Amino acid sequence: MHTIIHRLAELGVLWAALLALPANTYSNPTELPHRLIVKFGSICCGTDPNARQQLSGIISQYEQQIRTPIVSKKLWWGIEGEFTLCFTLSELSAPLQEALVSDVRARVRSKHVKIEENVVCRGGWT
Repeated sequence: MHTIIHRLAELGVLWAALLALPANTYSNPTELPHRLIVKFGSICCGTDPNARQQLSGIISQYEQQIRTPIVSKKLWWGIEGEFTLCFTLSELSAPLQEALVSDVRARVRSKHVKIEENVVCRGGWT
């Protein structure tokens, strides 16, 4: 019985240590830079559905244009549904990549969305 209690206490310490880690420590980062990264954050009430819909519409528009799916990697990192979408955009030519990124920057606007370019794909707001 003493061993079980001692083991449970050890697990409690490990769990507390895990909870203290920054959010991006939990994600499984891809070490190669991604052309486009879109982070959906939240303060109280989940991610912005309009921003998600705007991004989805832009991606669909380009998928129809090139007639192939645009692959993304999704990293969940928050307790309110926060996540990061990472795109290599390798399906697109360089001019189309520029156009897509420009469209995303112009049309996906929210104080709870962060757009980054040419960085490593990681979860978390920072």
